[in-house]
Amino acid sequence: MKVMLINPFCIVPRSWMPYGPQEPLALEYLAAVASPDHDVRILDCRAEFQGQYKALRGNMFHVGATVEQIQAAIAGWQPDLVRVTAPFATQIRAAHTVLKTVKDVDQRIITVVGGCSVSCYPTRTLEENPSIDIAVTGEGELTLKELLDREGGGLDEIDGIVYRKGEKIVANRPRKPVDNLDDIPFPRRDLVPFEDYSLGGAGIHRIKELLTALRFREDKVRAVIGRIVKVLRRRDPRRGWRLPSYGRAASVVTSRGCPFNCYFCAVRNVWGNTYRTRSPENVLDELTLLYKEYGVRHFGIVDDNFNISKKRTIAICQGVIDRGLDVTFRADSGVYVANLDEETLSLMKRAGFHELYFGIESGNKWVLHNVINKKIDLEKVREVARLCKKVGIVSGGYFMVGVPGETIDSMEETVRFAIDSGLDRIRLYTCQPFPGSRLYEDCQREGWITGDFDASKALIFDTKAHIKTSEFSPEDVTLVAEKGRAALRQQKRLDM
Repeated sequence: MKVMLINPFCIVPRSWMPYGPQEPLALEYLAAVASPDHDVRILDCRAEFQGQYKALRGNMFHVGATVEQIQAAIAGWQPDLVRVTAPFATQIRAAHTVLKTVKDVDQRIITVVGGCSVSCYPTRTLEENPSIDIAVTGEGELTLKELLDREGGGLDEIDGIVYRKGEKIVANRPRKPVDNLDDIPFPRRDLVPFEDYSLGGAGIHRIKELLTALRFREDKVRAVIGRIVKVLRRRDPRRGWRLPSYGRAASVVTSRGCPFNCYFCAVRNVWGNTYRTRSPENVLDELTLLYKEYGVRHFGIVDDNFNISKKRTIAICQGVIDRGLDVTFRADSGVYVANLDEETLSLMKRAGFHELYFGIESGNKWVLHNVINKKIDLEKVREVARLCKKVGIVSGGYFMVGVPGETIDSMEETVRFAIDSGLDRIRLYTCQPFPGSRLYEDCQREGWITGDFDASKALIFDTKAHIKTSEFSPEDVTLVAEKGRAALRQQKRLDM
């Protein structure tokens, strides 16, 4: 079969511009499991049309390929099956537009959609968009492989899909997650414009992106240059000059799933209730391949949880050092603060980790443990912040206010803790009820969501509050958050 895997365009607010592309790991993994009998292409509507944008109503921007360009790509290649990914609820409308475009070109093309939003509500997804033939739930690699090997037929025997059967929508049983992640091949990075995912990429699209950055966020460009200058003035005697993340970069996932069950998170709808890890050797082999064959010098760890096992974390970091990989790492999330100590942090620093971000969420112990369901010791946060400074790692923390179950006092306590935590950088979010989470379901049932909330436009960086309870109004949440951000901005620690 001829298969086209599509990463759709994005609709983002002006404040997010320039909105550069991220490596589409999900599609690269899907392509990797397809047998050689199938002809697979990845169409990244953002990377392949980088620097292309269009202003929309409401101070929003369409970033990436136009509908006409997508139409031309499909008509020119004439695939038998198109699979679109929509990792987040904010991308589902773009995915729907792409899938309708596919059917407009040729009704015979089999259309498939997957991602977190689809896994949360697969039947509703098909009900809302007649252009979708099949929705994939959960882990997608083996499902797509089986679908291709069956030439798009025998749907009643394929686990992990919801599909149309005449006028009916049929939900098959869930597919069991892959037990051994080492069995999954490395992502097919040869099918994407790989160098254009890095700030140091040489592609013409990257130049356009930098020009877009100057157009929209001159302040951001200056901040990046300032950070580079600051780093150049500081030398690590153990490893020489270290630039944080401004060279050829790649995203890497070393584990899947989460052993926890946070109130606001919907990740279990994709990975199930299991937490699985790749072996240190398997991870190191991929890092080495990227280092030697692709010239990668910076890795972004995109795990939901990277360091649950101290032994595994140490093995990976020591392996990086032993293999002579002169690289840097950044972990924007998925670093569990409770499992860190000076030994681990020191080794992470030697391996190239220069920034670590921790999901703290609340500075109120009762809210943290009983509402958010995150078993973190707040004193441990202070200790890890201190240890990060000691070993030379920049520490950051994520916090949120406006969670049902909070009070104005507990929100203010979160702000005070964030300010006094010792963390170098703070992101203070206004709680958003993302579909698929227990938080969202409770908000729907209890009537806590305001009428102006649109799940398809819910952005994690949105500063507007959309939740109201008997304890607080959206205005209360906004006021607490704005005061907190102002205080952090004055300390030059706000990272938004």
